[in-house]
Amino acid sequence: MAGCGFCKRADNEPIMFGEMCQQGGLRVHENCLYHASNLTQRGEDDEGFFGFLFPDIQQELQRVAQKKCCICRQQGASVCCHRRRCYRTFHFPCGRERGCVSQFFGEYRSFCWQHAPKQQVRLVPQEHPQCIICMEAVDEQPNYNTLVCPVCVTARFHRHCIQLSLTPSHRDPAWEDEESFLELSQRHSTCDTNVCLCPQ
Repeated sequence: MAGCGFCKRADNEPIMFGEMCQQGGLRVHENCLYHASNLTQRGEDDEGFFGFLFPDIQQELQRVAQKKCCICRQQGASVCCHRRRCYRTFHFPCGRERGCVSQFFGEYRSFCWQHAPKQQVRLVPQEHPQCIICMEAVDEQPNYNTLVCPVCVTARFHRHCIQLSLTPSHRDPAWEDEESFLELSQRHSTCDTNVCLCPQ
């Protein structure tokens, strides 16, 4: 099976890669699209792949064809570190595996492992801190894999657990599809109990 035009991987793991988008001979992972540094959504949500137009995707694939990933050393690296004067370029999944941070909001910026933003919180000391999602042990200090709630500064999370609970937060929710939950707007108009206690 052919892989993603950007990262060359054929993996179909939505948590890491998003959807595999395919049209004709064009195959790309959703997250590789969102984080390709020179690619912008110029179309409507239903045009191309999530608003990324096919000619723009093809142009970006050509632009990055010879760019080497600083992690795996293979070509096609489309994600650039957003830090000024940092020239690291990598594939989206390689970056995730190496500790790079890609933001799923605003400008969808990405940062290499050296320039990734780090949490600045004043921690409340805890004995044996746990992720409040999976209840497994987490590191005491915030790092790439352990995040701390910036509001209460006591809740800790695994990055992977948060990713699982939020994916795919950058897409329109399913309930915005008018037909998906049509039956929820239907009102039940009859009583189905054996002995109805309502006087009407």
